[in-house]
Amino acid sequence: MIKSELRSAQYFTLIADETKDVSKTEQLSEFFRYVYQCKTYERFISYSQCDELNSEAIFTYIMTAIAELDVDISNCVSQCFDGTSVMSGCHTGVKAKINEANPAAVYNHCYAHQLNLALVNTGKQLAHAFDFFFLLESVYVFISSSVPHAIFINKQKKLHFKALHTPGNLLLATFVVSLIF
Repeated sequence: MIKSELRSAQYFTLIADETKDVSKTEQLSEFFRYVYQCKTYERFISYSQCDELNSEAIFTYIMTAIAELDVDISNCVSQCFDGTSVMSGCHTGVKAKINEANPAAVYNHCYAHQLNLALVNTGKQLAHAFDFFFLLESVYVFISSSVPHAIFINKQKKLHFKALHTPGNLLLATFVVSLIF
């Protein structure tokens, strides 16, 4: 379905972001945003486990996902990532590597990340907000770094149980907290 929609839409925006799951494994999510039959769609295309987080490796993960859909990178009109130098660096970042493959792919700093940075900055100015997020981070660090938690996660992997997922709100909270400190 996505392949046929992309062929009809022709042009797309590439969106990617990396994060750690509960077992501390780095993963890269990749999405396409495109217009098909006068409607805008944002579709998940790939979830890659990242062994390396340098720009060359991330670029390779992205290009592999694009190749699997048989999509031409020259039809990418924009790219959207966070503002880290690995992703947005103008000389060696993923943005630069995509621009080597397609100079017309305009870079956009992800609005969700920009909003988060604004909230973090505001939170630093408000003592109660700072205290709340500090407490939230402390609880998260205590729970996620405990030995029983790590043993439990490893046992889950060995027994091939369904992967554990962190609830979205906790992921958002940890993302916000990680930027505060």
